[in-house]
Amino acid sequence: MKIAILLATYNSKRYLGEQIASILNQTYKDWTLYVRDDGSTDGTQDLIEDYVLKYPNKIIHIVNGNNGLKAYHNFLSLLYDVDADYYLFSDHDDVWLPNKIELSLNLMQEAIDKFGNEIPLLVYSDMKVVNENIEIINNSFWKYSKLLPNCIKFEELVFCNSVNGCTILINQKAKDVSKKNIPYCTMHDMLTAQSVAANYGKLLKLDEPTVLYRQHANNVIGARDINIKYFLTKLIHPFEKIKLYIALFKQINKIKRVSVLKFIYYKIKIVILRLSASIIYR
Repeated sequence: MKIAILLATYNSKRYLGEQIASILNQTYKDWTLYVRDDGSTDGTQDLIEDYVLKYPNKIIHIVNGNNGLKAYHNFLSLLYDVDADYYLFSDHDDVWLPNKIELSLNLMQEAIDKFGNEIPLLVYSDMKVVNENIEIINNSFWKYSKLLPNCIKFEELVFCNSVNGCTILINQKAKDVSKKNIPYCTMHDMLTAQSVAANYGKLLKLDEPTVLYRQHANNVIGARDINIKYFLTKLIHPFEKIKLYIALFKQINKIKRVSVLKFIYYKIKIVILRLSASIIYR
């Protein structure tokens, strides 16, 4: 069984060592870490090479002249270039809890025993939200951001994606179905989650946090403490929002056919559920 950890970096020197250390300290050891840098100027690539020299059988630096890809395409470049049975995505600035891979693989194996390995399978988990010094802000990213981890139908994921990229473990079939949808998503977690859901796959939830999700000034996408005020601000400039939803409707229909009525229904459903969550978890 070949397991690939895909780590995309860009000016990551400040936090990268701590993240790689957390991967090296995993209870499950049979993996290979593939790192691709997007043209860093802060010494990140030198740091990666230091780790490659120290752990030549565990860490591979994929050197690619095509830089300026940004996070989404940097991860996709790794996904294309690496061949494995299972894939995990790793952000450069988090810290993995020691049993992350073990827990994810155990749930993946349960799914394979139940459904087989010939359908798309994706494992995802909760995270602990921490500050840049790894001090706990909230013990549940899902509760903190008022997300809905049990809403995993395709239409639900369009409006509320609780599948965070740095928690994901996917099988080869999930990779295969994701490839064709690359033009229609904006992040690798949305790509894989929506593709698996749209192709009759299974999304499997770990309630236990497996990642310390670090918040700092340079997060590409961070955690937000969502409250009722957040939803009220969404009512500002309604015509702009309508234009955005029309564009979204056209986009998701390239992944899976969705009727207008179903699109509206799931939007209303998700808003109500998240509003309820914002009251429950105040």
